Amino acid sequence: MITVKLTPHKEIKKVEWEEGLTVKDILSESKWSSTSIQTFVNNVPTGEDKELKDGDELVLVPIVGGG
Repeated sequence: MITVKLTPHKEIKKVEWEEGLTVKDILSESKWSSTSIQTFVNNVPTGEDKELKDGDELVLVPIVGGG
């Protein structure tokens, strides 16, 4: 099972793990893209090609711009 957290909204979703599952696979099922969020797996910044392991925690942090 993969835990997916979206900050700052504190939304939590559980995703069934399967061999070869990547961050990109999770993002493709959501409204987010790698250009609109920063991804962390187990508190380590990572890219969308990162292969996930059973028990991983994926945190999605929206990128905020402005000035």
